[in-house]
Amino acid sequence: MNPQSRPRALLDANVLYPAPLRDLLMWLGVTRSYEPRWSDAIFEEWSRNLLLNRPDLRPEQLEYTYTGSKVLERTFSGTGR
Repeated sequence: MNPQSRPRALLDANVLYPAPLRDLLMWLGVTRSYEPRWSDAIFEEWSRNLLLNRPDLRPEQLEYTYTGSKVLERTFSGTGR
């Protein structure tokens, strides 16, 4: 598929937080089915909520997910609003 013709989608925190859905959406992005987009604020929001609901996790444990998302280079500068 031509990169210019791929659909784009803004992924909000509510679809990045459930791990199975996030994994699926990221996988589809890696396969170039579409171009996922998010802001740093959106990424921080889902991470913060996950850590609030999972006190057994540490912020360092989310570093892999953050690093993996940067591979897609799909962030945009914006507030996420």
